[in-house]
Amino acid sequence: MDEWGDFVIKENVKKIKLALKLWHQNHTKNLLGRILLLKERFSLDCKGENLLLLEDEEEELHVLIAELFSLYRINISICWKQPRLIWLREGDANSKIFHGVISS
Repeated sequence: MDEWGDFVIKENVKKIKLALKLWHQNHTKNLLGRILLLKERFSLDCKGENLLLLEDEEEELHVLIAELFSLYRINISICWKQPRLIWLREGDANSKIFHGVISS
């Protein structure tokens, strides 16, 4: 009976892993392209500098700015973590000999 519970837990973890993988792909796929697209849309929607905007247009502009800010934060977070991931994957290139010479 205990083996059945382990199997169920293992299958649930697989489902969670797949769902997280899909979520990650949907939210970080082509991040820079999405940022550029929003920046282009924002530059086209800058008519509010010369004319008064309607409430709907103003709300859309706020949503656009919030989405752009959110994508920038995600991009900065990814860029901040990439060097650490590389270091963890490849390891420290300094050998025992190097550390021995430096410490003496």
